[in-house]
Amino acid sequence: MNNFKNEFEKKLMSEEISLPESLSAENIEKLINEKGSIIDLRRRRTIDRKSVVRWVSAAAMLVILVGVISLIGFGGKPQVEKQNISDSEQQEIVENHAASSSDYSALHKTVLTYYKDIYNRSYVYSQSDSDGIFNGWFDNFGAKDEAAMDMAVGNNTANAGSSTQGVPSAAPESAGTASDDAEYSTTNTQVQGVDEADIVKTDGKYIYYYNDNSIGIDGNSIKIVECDSDAKMKLVSTIELGDYVNFELIPSEMFLYEDTLVVILKETSEYQPVTYNNAYGAVCDCCCVALKTDTIIKCFDVSDKENPKESFMHKLTGEYISSRITNGKLITVARFSIPYNSVQADDFDGACEVVKDVCVPEYSVGDGEMQKIPAERIKVFDEKNPTSFIVTSIVKLDDLSAEPKMNAFLGGAEEIYCTKEEVFVAETLYSTWTMNGEEVVSDTLGNKNEMATRIHKLEISDDGVSYSASVTVCGNFINQFSMDKYGDYFRIATNGMNWKNKKTETMVYVVDKDMKIVGFLGGIAPEEQMKSARFMGDALYLVTFMQTDPLFVVDLSVPEKPEIRGELKIPGFSTYLHPAGDGLLIGVGEGGTMTGTDGTAKISLFDVSDPYNPKELDNYSTGTMATFSGNHKEFVTVDENTFAVILYYDYTFGKAVVFSVTDGGIVIDDIYNGKSGADYGKTRAVFIGENVYVVNNGGILSYKTGEEMFVDMIDFW
Repeated sequence: MNNFKNEFEKKLMSEEISLPESLSAENIEKLINEKGSIIDLRRRRTIDRKSVVRWVSAAAMLVILVGVISLIGFGGKPQVEKQNISDSEQQEIVENHAASSSDYSALHKTVLTYYKDIYNRSYVYSQSDSDGIFNGWFDNFGAKDEAAMDMAVGNNTANAGSSTQGVPSAAPESAGTASDDAEYSTTNTQVQGVDEADIVKTDGKYIYYYNDNSIGIDGNSIKIVECDSDAKMKLVSTIELGDYVNFELIPSEMFLYEDTLVVILKETSEYQPVTYNNAYGAVCDCCCVALKTDTIIKCFDVSDKENPKESFMHKLTGEYISSRITNGKLITVARFSIPYNSVQADDFDGACEVVKDVCVPEYSVGDGEMQKIPAERIKVFDEKNPTSFIVTSIVKLDDLSAEPKMNAFLGGAEEIYCTKEEVFVAETLYSTWTMNGEEVVSDTLGNKNEMATRIHKLEISDDGVSYSASVTVCGNFINQFSMDKYGDYFRIATNGMNWKNKKTETMVYVVDKDMKIVGFLGGIAPEEQMKSARFMGDALYLVTFMQTDPLFVVDLSVPEKPEIRGELKIPGFSTYLHPAGDGLLIGVGEGGTMTGTDGTAKISLFDVSDPYNPKELDNYSTGTMATFSGNHKEFVTVDENTFAVILYYDYTFGKAVVFSVTDGGIVIDDIYNGKSGADYGKTRAVFIGENVYVVNNGGILSYKTGEEMFVDMIDFW
């Protein structure tokens, strides 16, 4: 086929042959539109190649037509795969499609083109599968391909420009001060000045806890608990958030902004029953799958703690991804999966009208009706695979009477990294199967991988969120700490399968303000998996793992040339890294031996003052079965040298392990129990003055720090 294509192209370019009228670009395009597009399998699967050969032999003319199309393209212009388009060409495409429109015509055209492609593919399968070669493929790859299924189901460093230079020198700010000057802990955040949501917040006198227990009493509620200087507690009020039956209203997380409590929930609807065969072969019904997921934002005035009142409600279509508060603005990001219906062969035009009616993301305020986001606030920058929208909302918390600023962008979202000025939205791209084999994903440098990450840069203003630029890098991120903005550069660490040697590797990309790749370092730790990453100024600290834990120090002082400066191999691995000041770094994760993990939890203290020679100064192991969740919000800074981490023992309940960092290493100060129970879920630690509070769905236990003395309990069960 390749030889034929090459020879055909030579002859075509030298004008040694001429095409008949029936094979003109216009007629080919018409034929494709009428009979169906070429097969584009959306998932990576093992294909029976002999069957493919049989089918190709039986449809040789179709293959020739496909070859001609690949050479001359629609309208006679050469066709280029989107992932191989240059940055400048890609930017031009983005700018063309991002132009504002007074109606939804451009959006409808893009969405329905993709919908028609689904229909055409199903037509090809059903018409050409006369000998059963493609029997069953339509069910797996046609209208129910990966993108369509995603849409049907519906589906977290230092401050930008001010990171510590080279090595960590101080712990990030994570403590507040109440009106009575009692020091208290706050949520551990990634960027200074950008708050993150969590299930527990405090103002230094009251603890606000988001009880998401669907089994116990008062599930899906906010508990407001008063704490005095002696660690005595009193439950002053409960905010009921609605029924939590069949997961119709799913608790998520919350913020505390002055006297406003911001609560975020997921609302599911349009359930589809699911059946399965149990171990005895009987057909059973199980929990339904929600076809629609929306995000609800509720604000409560808690100036009167005993009588909190709802002051604002806002709903946006799409599954909640993440949120931040900065400069008094609540920035919420959701993913709205376009609800493509099953392909309707008998009334496709009617099905298109239905898709047109439901493909635009909506929002509401208060008790108002749902309304479509205005067309001029929707941008199209992903015309190749329009499966979902990034939906953003900005709410001014100092003026809840103002209309939320809504924007939407045709693209995907899985995780965000946020500064005071920008939101970087990341999504994963996967390789796909086509009739010609596997189509890999690649970056603009020519690196190929089985998966890639697409990052969209969005700028924050009083008028909402606006699109700036995008970039694709090879590999996949692990969490929000895989990303960072420092000065004019965005950096990201990824892990993926190198297409040349078929080995996993960790990669580091440096991207400029226009989202163009300027620096790259690949081939880090072949055959190992990245477990944690932390960018701090000009340095990146990476942990990978196969049997031991290599800690890599990557120098980013020259953005165009990232370099590994040092490497340390020790047992176990860290899933979270935290700066401890004076060239020290804390790692929390799993313990182990030189042959693998051993089921214990481990806290390590690294000396990274010399990037060429990182050292493990000290470590603490639980010695018994325990684990760390990897959630950075379960790590708390108590003061400059004192920290606390939640470790889960026997996988049933969390304990707050308080430790101090000294010149000699790690000193365990105290270990405080949370309420024990298998159903008590996530645990957090809150420090107010000299007291510590361990919170989970079972209740709150309070202690006097330094005395290991239990004081009081509030029972939520």
